[in-house]
Amino acid sequence: MSTEQDPVPAIGRRRLIIGAGAAALVAGATAVQPAAAKPTSPHDSEVITNPGTAQGSPIATTIASAPISGYTYRTVCMLDFEPISPASGRTWDSQGGGGVYTPNAFAALLATVEIPPGALVRDVEYYIYNNSGSQVFPDTYLYVAGTGQKYSIGAIVSVPSSGSITATRAVILPANYGPYPLASRLLVSLTTRTDGTVQINGARVGFTQGSGDIGLLDAPYRAYDSRVTGGKLTAGSTRTVTLPSSIVAPGTSGVIVNLTAVNGEANGYLKLYSAAAAEPSASALNFSGSGAAIANGLTVAVSSGRQIIVKAEKPVHFILDVTGTVA
Repeated sequence: MSTEQDPVPAIGRRRLIIGAGAAALVAGATAVQPAAAKPTSPHDSEVITNPGTAQGSPIATTIASAPISGYTYRTVCMLDFEPISPASGRTWDSQGGGGVYTPNAFAALLATVEIPPGALVRDVEYYIYNNSGSQVFPDTYLYVAGTGQKYSIGAIVSVPSSGSITATRAVILPANYGPYPLASRLLVSLTTRTDGTVQINGARVGFTQGSGDIGLLDAPYRAYDSRVTGGKLTAGSTRTVTLPSSIVAPGTSGVIVNLTAVNGEANGYLKLYSAAAAEPSASALNFSGSGAAIANGLTVAVSSGRQIIVKAEKPVHFILDVTGTVA
């Protein structure tokens, strides 16, 4: 959908199926010998339902908080956590709390999350089973490469006792956003209980700036063509383009686009920006009044509502094609 409007103000189990090898054919002098008998296997009686259909995950819900517009995320699961003391060991409790804990000693479990170059650390969300009857306190530390030290970055929160896994989000203090030197990591940890009443299921770290992974579409997707829908932009007007959820999934922080200006009536420019952001001072594409088409490839942030805004200085048609996402 689109609207023409005045300029926007600032604002678990892994499965391995082993197939039997092809039977060997031994060529004789005058005939082909029969294939050797196929050995029996415990998998021979296994029935695979719906052959040819995608075996996607049946899990449709999550306790994770909704992604924040402009954030990208790194996640560690229960099996990424190791005991600080090697003698502590660890136990995975899939039937009780659904996490991992240290059964042999009262010790902390620790996992590390790489900080992408130039990224800012914004939050940490812990997924913890705490049925101990008292609060527990996960910790977030920073390890800067080459220092041999860990530093607290001000993300201490308490997790109340509960009979199920709960999500607890810790917000990083602005002074500790970063960016940090290359090869820096976050250390996320929890001191568990030997009786399994406190377990860690995983953690999610949110980043902004320079932390996204690029995914290219199989083919460019035409998101908007004003020659077909909405008509030519008038001078100084904006148009909001809502991208489909099939292209911009939850957690997508930006899109890679090709912006084309067509049939400009005078020399001018187009601006392109997220509907959640203020209008930028820089143009995305300059066009002439000759009417000739001109295009530019860009990466632009996208709002949580999957919307981006196009603004024209002079009357012009525009085309917006999406070629990839940043997530």
